[in-house]
Amino acid sequence: MNTMNKEQFANLFLRELEQAAKTACEQFKLSLPDNFRIELHGAGGEGRIYGLSEAIDKLFLGDSRFFKIIDIAVKAIGNTETIFFVRVSGHVPCAWSETWDPVHSGPFKQLRAIRVGSETK
Repeated sequence: MNTMNKEQFANLFLRELEQAAKTACEQFKLSLPDNFRIELHGAGGEGRIYGLSEAIDKLFLGDSRFFKIIDIAVKAIGNTETIFFVRVSGHVPCAWSETWDPVHSGPFKQLRAIRVGSETK
């Protein structure tokens, strides 16, 4: 695969978020709300919390240019939402074939949470 449109990218991102949520559920024996919010680091995110579509807008660079690595982990669980830590590596954007795992997850790299906090506002 050399290109990926925004819809394909969004579907892959959601699949990776769901995988991170499943891993955290199993690891911590918790149930996670499926209202996903993204704490974005890098890509102009500055650690702010974004909705899924806003985060995709920041993470998707185009059909043939991608961030090399995008780390994903569950960070906090609230009553109504799950907050994910999402961090873009400092690498220069690259072709799909040069991303973290071009065959399966592209730039998305699962991190295992050591602990999960409660959502605070």
